Amino acid sequence: MSYDLFQNAVIALVVAYSAVQLLRKLMPQTTSKLQKFFAALLQLRQLPGFVQRWGRALQPAALPPSACDSGCSTCNMCATGTVTDQAVPIRFI
Repeated sequence: MSYDLFQNAVIALVVAYSAVQLLRKLMPQTTSKLQKFFAALLQLRQLPGFVQRWGRALQPAALPPSACDSGCSTCNMCATGTVTDQAVPIRFI
């Protein structure tokens, strides 16, 4: 019985971690805003000191500015003006 509970908990943690990583990859601005919001909640003065330290550690790093100021900072196409990956046609034989 306890092994099933442990197995389900591990699978739930892996799926949750994967979902967070997917959201961070697809929606970097939104996840950064959510991270700032939760960090601010953890830094409330009514909470114990160790929780406030977690909030300070949770603060996201500042995104590097890009030329187009889109905030995504994933492709760098706007800064360089060139395409980094060229499309390769698929050939079926």
